[in-house]
Amino acid sequence: QEKSAIQTKVEISTQELDLGTFPKEEHRTGEILFKNVGDKPFVIHDVVTSCGCTKVDYLPGDILKLTITYDADKSGRFNKSLKVYGNMQGSPIRLFVSGETH
Repeated sequence: QEKSAIQTKVEISTQELDLGTFPKEEHRTGEILFKNVGDKPFVIHDVVTSCGCTKVDYLPGDILKLTITYDADKSGRFNKSLKVYGNMQGSPIRLFVSGETH
């Protein structure tokens, strides 16, 4: 009962971020937006990535911007995932990042 009292609802711009095709020497960055549509403050507790090649930064606010940077270690297609833990319903939310390096 106490847990549901602190949960909020969020809308996510996308759960699958395609970073496109780019040279493996470049870093590629994309954004996923979380909009708080609930009546409680939205808090991220942790973000866990599937590899060290994926970095995540975020800025809190009415619309939280999750900035994801991929740093390729080899050429080819990639599919990575990350989990966002917070006080939103359905936590953790799993997000996917894909693209191709050459």
